[in-house]
Amino acid sequence: MQEVTLPIGKLFNLIESFEKIRFNPEQEEFLKNPLYIRDENDDWVKINAGITKQTTGRKIRFTNGDIIKAANKHLIFDGTQCVFLDDLAIGDTILKMHDEPIVVEDIELIEDTLYYDLSVESDTHL
Repeated sequence: MQEVTLPIGKLFNLIESFEKIRFNPEQEEFLKNPLYIRDENDDWVKINAGITKQTTGRKIRFTNGDIIKAANKHLIFDGTQCVFLDDLAIGDTILKMHDEPIVVEDIELIEDTLYYDLSVESDTHL
């Protein structure tokens, strides 16, 4: 196995080329060949499928400098439950890997854009 780090859009382009498929918005594509990604516990998990979504989203900046750009209906763990990204407000806290709390500092709306999502074999992955 070879480990590489690359932007999610580039990953989807490589999957399209390797699998000879085309990701169309809102249409899930199941992979025929094994491909793995690290999960929130740094373990390797198999990617089963991918999907793209053309929708609105948010850019959320946290007090530690981290930034998340995702669709409004992307699920995120707030420490007790999963909430949609568009339910977060300035001052809210979420948990990163290894239960590190981070606080929402700023929220920007993102107009209609293309987002990427993966389905993986994991009981804990959102």
